[in-house]
Amino acid sequence: VSARRPANAASAAAVQRAAQPPQRVVQPPQRGPPPVPQASSSSGGGAEMAHQQLSLAPLHGVAFLNTAARIAAQTPAMCLQFQDLAAKGGLDLADTVVAFGRLTAFRSLVELASTPALARWSDRVGRKPSLLLCCAGCCLECVLMASCTSLTTFGFVHIMAGAFAS
Repeated sequence: VSARRPANAASAAAVQRAAQPPQRVVQPPQRGPPPVPQASSSSGGGAEMAHQQLSLAPLHGVAFLNTAARIAAQTPAMCLQFQDLAAKGGLDLADTVVAFGRLTAFRSLVELASTPALARWSDRVGRKPSLLLCCAGCCLECVLMASCTSLTTFGFVHIMAGAFAS
């Protein structure tokens, strides 16, 4: 039995390829998030696209100013107001310091307990409404604390404002 020889080089290459097993091409796994589909303008997504482009910078700015104001001005003023209200209530300096420490610790516990609830609510309704509620709670706390005339109402307002984690 004799093997036939191809007449030209192209035929020889074709015979050689046919004799080899087919090779598989393996694609490497893709990394990263899947591509985000683009909203089409014909589906009426214009309002959604405009909504997505709004910036949270103003709300973040208010939150930053809230923190800076609390550190620089509100905490010392709150200490002085608490001291004045405690003096009117008949507490000496040592009792005032202990009472203020307890009040601050209890407010921190309220913040610790309410923050997960605020986070879940923020996931449901979005960041903007939750930031607005917390900023409004802080403003309301400032107004109510400025108008407090007794140590009891001062403490109640301070602790309840901790529920807004402000």
